Amino acid sequence: MRRAVRQVAVVAMALALTGWSWIDRPDPSIERGNREFAAGRYGNALGNYDQALAKGQEARLSLNRGLALYRLALAAEAEARTELFDRAETALATASTSERAVDRSLAFLALGNLYARRGSNTDAIHAYRRALKEDPENRSARHNLELALLRRQTSSDSDQGNGDADGDKAGDGQPDGGAEAGAQPDSGQD
Repeated sequence: MRRAVRQVAVVAMALALTGWSWIDRPDPSIERGNREFAAGRYGNALGNYDQALAKGQEARLSLNRGLALYRLALAAEAEARTELFDRAETALATASTSERAVDRSLAFLALGNLYARRGSNTDAIHAYRRALKEDPENRSARHNLELALLRRQTSSDSDQGNGDADGDKAGDGQPDGGAEAGAQPDSGQD
């Protein structure tokens, strides 16, 4: 009994001296995945995120997985693109239920971009508005919402024979900025 009490005391003292930082460290698979994502190797990033997901970190990893799948879809051939977009949409929808508002906002931003790429401007507008509800400071969501609203307006104008149907700066009919340009995967730490 005394030995058990001593062992608990030693562990408690070790924790008091070293802190709990070893508990808060992100999963190495997430760190590797983030490095691969930053290097543009989205398939490798996805593999690392899947490894961490198997360890039970679903909500946070869903954002990372969704972003990696989205980027893979953008680069994929037409026949693979739809399936990758579907998988990205599922992962991002899961991420939109995260406990952290910033994660929910980024998930809705990425969903908005995905819907815009698919040509569903109404769904994109709804997703961008949800992103701003979760984080009113999300500039990418605000910018992309403005573009989607402009696209909707110019689309109704072009139905009457006036205006440009795109309404975006690049002239490619797609949102500018946002998850495509700046969002990075979550490190898994608060």
